[in-house]
Amino acid sequence: MAKNKTPKDLTIEAIKISYVGINSKEEAESLHCYLQQNHQIKVNPPEKIPTQIAKLGMGKILITIVLTSIAKDVWGHILNILQEHFRNQMKKSCEVQINVKQDKKDWGKGFTFRCSKEKQINPSETFNDIDDYITKIKSKSLSEWIEDRIKIDEQIKNLFEEKATFLDIDVVGSTQLRRDEPDLMKSANSFERYFKYVEEKVVENSGKVLNAVGDEVMAWFNTPSDAINCASEIFNDRGVFNLTRNILKNPFQFRIGINTGLALIDEKNGKAFSRGVLDLAGHLQKEADPGTFLISRNTYNDLENKNMYKKNKNIKNNELSYKLKK
Repeated sequence: MAKNKTPKDLTIEAIKISYVGINSKEEAESLHCYLQQNHQIKVNPPEKIPTQIAKLGMGKILITIVLTSIAKDVWGHILNILQEHFRNQMKKSCEVQINVKQDKKDWGKGFTFRCSKEKQINPSETFNDIDDYITKIKSKSLSEWIEDRIKIDEQIKNLFEEKATFLDIDVVGSTQLRRDEPDLMKSANSFERYFKYVEEKVVENSGKVLNAVGDEVMAWFNTPSDAINCASEIFNDRGVFNLTRNILKNPFQFRIGINTGLALIDEKNGKAFSRGVLDLAGHLQKEADPGTFLISRNTYNDLENKNMYKKNKNIKNNELSYKLKK
């Protein structure tokens, strides 16, 4: 049976309650009002957090209770209130995330517990779990921590490291393109169609879009040839795109950079991290002339047919670039 105790000097810095699957802010605001009016608990207003399927209008509502210091009985009171409301009015799962400090240090930042209508969280057991975890990690020596770090790094490498080719595309003169169109809705719609057009070409060539910053889109491919085929199709079909999908006064123009190298790729969440591999694709894109693409030396070296390309110029960090022969 769990002991009824509060770990010494344990401070609850924040409690986050995420109601997963709620697509109605009104439903979350109902809980917000319930806590404030009936129990005098200060709660931040509900905030909608986008997810991978945000394009479909879905997401989750996040309600955060921020406290500077809280004892076990108060924590238990809050949790019981939430779970009572959850049982009575909601039929969805709920995640409770707890950030804690002890001895002015962060420990167990992001403890996550899941509850549902069938499974409730016991406040005392929760505190004991946190306390046991902190005791365990504080007892480790520096050497043990280094060994753990090496193992984790190796696991991350085995799970996520891949050699891939990254394509970075941007719209040439996008600011002026928008300025020349007085109709804001037409401008927004045309750029949405541009993003869709790029995504279609990426998927058709076995690639995946990673992210978009402004008008710049980054995608990745398993092979250099897939990335180059994608770039070629984007340029070849640009006229059709401008004729049938672009409703701005002036046509879209693109430029592209392509680089190959090792990166940590999280396919599930559409993210990638590298030491300069993605950045170089972006630098190549900025050096490319409108309507063309540049490839890096690494991408060039991995191509079977190198005769189609010629040396272009050195770019950042004396990196050599290549372009198609005319």
